Amino acid sequence: DIVFQGAQWKLDTYGEDLLALRRKSKIAYLDVSENNYTLSRTSIVETAPYANSFIVSPNDGHVICYGASTTATDSNIVPLRVAWSDQNNFRVWQPTATNTAGSVNLTEGSRIIGAIRSRNTINIWTDKAMYIQEFVGTPFIFRFTQVGSNCGMIGPHAAVDIDGVSYWMGDNNFYMYDGRVNTMPCTIRRHLFDSFNMVQKDKVYAGINSEFKEIIWLYPRGDSLEPNAYVIYNYEEQTWVYGKLFENGITTTFTDPEAVDVSN
Repeated sequence: DIVFQGAQWKLDTYGEDLLALRRKSKIAYLDVSENNYTLSRTSIVETAPYANSFIVSPNDGHVICYGASTTATDSNIVPLRVAWSDQNNFRVWQPTATNTAGSVNLTEGSRIIGAIRSRNTINIWTDKAMYIQEFVGTPFIFRFTQVGSNCGMIGPHAAVDIDGVSYWMGDNNFYMYDGRVNTMPCTIRRHLFDSFNMVQKDKVYAGINSEFKEIIWLYPRGDSLEPNAYVIYNYEEQTWVYGKLFENGITTTFTDPEAVDVSN
């Protein structure tokens, strides 16, 4: 009856190179300038903290960890801690008077769920609230502003950003941020959450189909251990579609407000 967190991965680019992080581990670095394309070229950034997730800040060159340990040698994660490296140097994490490394602890919630890049900010979600992180330079480097309460994110990959507007799934609703947090009207909310396998909510995954102006969330339904259903939001027409994934070899889709089986 003991439940463990799944092994989530986060990947991001650092210039032409790749950074990767497995939850509760250290950042790994893959240098693509080497000629031999093997995993032996991957090295662990030993000076980095243990962390649950990270993002490369695009405009200022900081690598930022979310849910981070206090030192590089302590594997105990502080769930609400944000830590960042020196500017343009992801191997320096210890703050000094001559670098821009630092850290801060958020206050609302019990842990940071995830973060995504948006227009000139990084949006951060705990299990209870939303924050925006902005680069402001010395001496504080980053400014953290809480912009919403009771709007936490359900899983680390449950948010997307489209043209500066963020959309995400919470534990019992959908939300968007366009300068303020708004609860999205969702006519299929009861259908979705009444059958949601909350034990596996960490596996929710959001994606974008820009050609059709759609956002899709894959989620575990019923007693499924993996995502086996989806819900789609068309952000241009503000309509919802839901269905099951590959049941008996087909995908079943239903539209709202009147559910229609279009699988045939």
